[in-house]
Amino acid sequence: MNQLTPQAGDSETRSKHHARMTSRAAAILLAGTSTISSCHLVAGFDGLNARDSTQGGGGGAGGAGASCQSPQNCPVPIANCLVATCSEHGVCGETPAASGTLCKDDTRVCDASGVCGDLAIGQVCLDSTSCDSALCVDEVCCEQVCSGDCRACDLPGLVGTCNLVPALTDPDGECSNGELCDGKGGCANYPTVLANNQPMPQAIAIDGTYLYWLNWVAETGTVMRVPKTGGSTDTLATSQDLPTDLAVGGNFAYWSNANAGNISRLPLAGGSVDVLLSGLVEPNCLAINATELFFGVNGSTEIYRAPITGGAPTLVSNANFKCTWIAVTADYLYWKDGGLRRTLLAGGPVEEIASSGGSFRFALDATTAFWTDVGGTKGVLSVLLMGGKTPTILASGGSPRGIAIDDSYVYWADMGDDTIKRIPKGGGTPVELATGLSPEQVVVDETAVYWGNQGDGTIVRLAKPQ
Repeated sequence: MNQLTPQAGDSETRSKHHARMTSRAAAILLAGTSTISSCHLVAGFDGLNARDSTQGGGGGAGGAGASCQSPQNCPVPIANCLVATCSEHGVCGETPAASGTLCKDDTRVCDASGVCGDLAIGQVCLDSTSCDSALCVDEVCCEQVCSGDCRACDLPGLVGTCNLVPALTDPDGECSNGELCDGKGGCANYPTVLANNQPMPQAIAIDGTYLYWLNWVAETGTVMRVPKTGGSTDTLATSQDLPTDLAVGGNFAYWSNANAGNISRLPLAGGSVDVLLSGLVEPNCLAINATELFFGVNGSTEIYRAPITGGAPTLVSNANFKCTWIAVTADYLYWKDGGLRRTLLAGGPVEEIASSGGSFRFALDATTAFWTDVGGTKGVLSVLLMGGKTPTILASGGSPRGIAIDDSYVYWADMGDDTIKRIPKGGGTPVELATGLSPEQVVVDETAVYWGNQGDGTIVRLAKPQ
């Protein structure tokens, strides 16, 4: 909504608006009028008897009565609401302007009787003094006050009345931080769909340029990517047999194929798929560092490590439950198998950080582990990596799945109510960021949150709220 009020000495502003005012007036006010383009009689007037400069203001020297070939050869009348004419005898005259013609002050229009008057509702205006309603909003006369964001008086088909701006638009640029009007008089953050028609998006990963994911399908699974800011979707690998987990680093994408029993990789710059390990029993959770890859297998409760270029795997732990998530830091390997456990990469005993029976995914910062629990606790929890043991419940309820963190917040996908939420890392009130269709995993970077919707097969980006 932009309400226009007159300013003292505002002649420059009026001049700048004149061309736009004239064109809008032509469309809104003068529809259906005809233009005198040649030297002919004007309906109802005899050019020999048309008013001259002594009747109604005239055109001054060389005005009515001067010779002409077209109205353009005749002087412009001085008085408001008159236009020049040229009779069939080649004599200049004047006739009343069509109703709706701009008066010489560019703020009012001529009425049907040839008198300048205030503008009616819906007519183009420059300031509120020219409107009969005394309200010039969005450059049209508005019937009522139209204050507040995401309201407008010039919406197509509704010109002259104050209405809420439709959702997913922002014609006056009133929202900020990438938000759009929500159709309710406010601004909202809306997701952007980066990819469509994915059969079962899962295991999302991210780097500086791309978003990567697997389509979790038997025999015809794929490895995919799309630019984080949007663009063409690339298929990196096809014919994968139930690809389950994904890691990206060192110029390669790595993934596990549960049905095929292997772990493969592919150069991000393009090339052929290289099977690094085979003969595994349903490999699932997967992590990498610069020299090794780490994985669990669904066919047992074992955690393994192997050279990142392939080679014989080495047993790290025979866990209590099947691995659901795994991560590696500079010193430790962490995994979830019902509880959160870790062991030193250099070797040593397995240490339980926290016990949580239905844990699903986790994320780490320098001091704290955060995870989702779909079992007994059902919520989002955290625990200190050193001296922890007793978890803190950050959020309760739902069916939380994928989790990600940044410097300030914990983000998670909740398949219970099909939402993406976040909460301060130290605790607080959860905030719903978006509603999806079965969101499963989630990742973040400095500016956005990304996830896959298994319900409608979309890959989605959402700008982080400020």
